[in-house]
Parts: sequence; structure tokens; C-alpha cells
Amino acid sequence: MTNYKLLFFLLFTFLVSGQTKISLNDSISIIKVLKFQEEAWNAGNINKFMEGYLKSDKIVFTGSNGSIYGWEETKKRYLRKYSNRTLMGNLKFKIINFQKLSENLIQMQGSFYLKRKIDDSKGFFSLIWKQEKEKWFIISDHTSVSK
Repeated sequence: MTNYKLLFFLLFTFLVSGQTKISLNDSISIIKVLKFQEEAWNAGNINKFMEGYLKSDKIVFTGSNGSIYGWEETKKRYLRKYSNRTLMGNLKFKIINFQKLSENLIQMQGSFYLKRKIDDSKGFFSLIWKQEKEKWFIISDHTSVSK
């Protein structure tokens, strides 16, 4: 009987881990988008930075002041909060973890660091990425500033 329990446990573990494993291609694709966003930000180009978000009224950005819905509203928030290069600073992302939620949804946890002339800023983020037409886009962004 113990062998059956072990076999069941191993089979269950294999099936569950097989469903949540992220392919190397998907990981690389998402990292490329995040790197593109980092480079766009550091060039002072919020319009390019926003290309990492799905252009939809259904995306959500959540920060310390609550949630904002929609691509346009998210862009307006970035433009309002980071209206010049001094405020934007130099951005560096660090990925902490990936988790596959479904076939076309991946959750990412990470941290960011903004090196600025005025004061540095850092914090953490949780992003949900959705694959559409073989490209990955952010559909949910929860960012917390810790400094």
C-alpha cells in the first residue's frame, strides 16, 4: 500500500509541476520585454515604455494611491508622476520569481531601483503577463515603493 501512495504522490507532483512549468522561450520573451521597458525608461521615453502593457481598457495598475484602469490612464499616471528626466532617473529591474498561472498567463515578482539626482527610489512589483498573438504584455501591475 505504501508503494501506491508513493507512486500516486510522484505522479501527482509530476502532473502539477508539468502544468506550472514556464518554457524557456516564454521566460526569454518576457525578460526581453522587461529589458525593453528598462531601456525605454532610461532613454526618457514613456511612450515606448508603455509598449510593454497590453493596449486595453481592462489593464490595471495598482500603487499606493489605489488602482487605475486602462492603458491610457496608466500612461497618464506615468506622465504625471514622472514628468521629466530628473524624476525618471535611471531604472533597474531585478526579477525575483516567475509563476505560470495558465497557458497564457504568467505572474512575475521583482524589484526596481530608480537612481535619481534628487533622491533614489526603490520597491517591489508583481506583474501579470498575458500572451496575445505570440507576444507577452503586462495586464496587471502592482507596484509598491519602499523608499
